[in-house]
Amino acid sequence: PAVESLAAPVPAPQVSVPQPTPQPVPQPVPVLAPHEPDWVERAVGAARDWLLGGNSVVRVGILVLFFGVAFLLKYAADNSLLPVEFRLAGVAVGAIVLLGIGWRLREKRPGYALVLQGGGVGVLYLTVFAATRVVPLLNPGMAFPLLVLI
Repeated sequence: PAVESLAAPVPAPQVSVPQPTPQPVPQPVPVLAPHEPDWVERAVGAARDWLLGGNSVVRVGILVLFFGVAFLLKYAADNSLLPVEFRLAGVAVGAIVLLGIGWRLREKRPGYALVLQGGGVGVLYLTVFAATRVVPLLNPGMAFPLLVLI
């Protein structure tokens, strides 16, 4: 006897053909303009160059001189070695000498001269402050115009 299959016919497997994906069209690489620094970057760069540029040894020397003069004025005021007017006048003359040397060197060595002039101005400020606060030789009404003049 013939056996008939009661099973449903098996469907033929579907063969899927992959559809080709469209290839992206290569875009030309944009040419970027050179980065121009903004005002913050320029300011930070200028501050860094001012602080770290030039002769660092001279700058450190002027700072040491400035603090040395401050301690000298305090020591001289505490121990009464000379009359106070002579002490302050001597420090002021030293500061004016620094300013004069800086002025003479301004053409040959401008960086060095500028540091010497800055040190001279700082020492003059310190002298006027000492004459006003440490030993009250100047009243504040006279010290302020003098500081503005310096």
